[in-house]
Amino acid sequence: MQMELFERVRSKRVRYVPQDGDILVLHTKDIPYDFHFKVIRDYIRSSTLYIDGATLMYVYVPYKKGGSVMHTRSAFYSVVVFHFDGMLPCQFEYIGSEPVFDWESSVDVGFSRWAETVEITEYERELYSTDHDIITSDSGGLLAVPFFDTDDDRIDHVPKLKMNGEGYATLRGLLCVAEEWLRDNDII
Repeated sequence: MQMELFERVRSKRVRYVPQDGDILVLHTKDIPYDFHFKVIRDYIRSSTLYIDGATLMYVYVPYKKGGSVMHTRSAFYSVVVFHFDGMLPCQFEYIGSEPVFDWESSVDVGFSRWAETVEITEYERELYSTDHDIITSDSGGLLAVPFFDTDDDRIDHVPKLKMNGEGYATLRGLLCVAEEWLRDNDII
């Protein structure tokens, strides 16, 4: 269903090197919203394979008709990472650039690192909960998952926007985020 919702804006992929502040648009078919992806950090450093070298982008959902598009907190929807591999996918159109605003660069984003997950006891939960995501494993045990920033430095708190990079660094992952917004807002 995903590809039926979105338009291809180019007949072939073109060379593209992301720069902080670039705005890419994903056009929808017969829906009054487009999805803008703003490059916040053009290169993420990480020892996690899915994240290293990816681009951090914020997703904005402006209404298609009328007026200029403002990338404000009210139009902000999500955070995504993506590997461009030097090419701009056919679904995206580069529409310009703007500065990365202070509020955008100060959003508290962290990437979970499953490779450094530790098994903990119920008694250790409080100790780890200040800077780890605490989850229950399939076997019923507790796991503490740490977070890292875009420079691969460990974060000493649980970030407001927590990301697991697996699955988000692909075009399919980005289309899933857009489709999720359309479903959450009862548009499809």
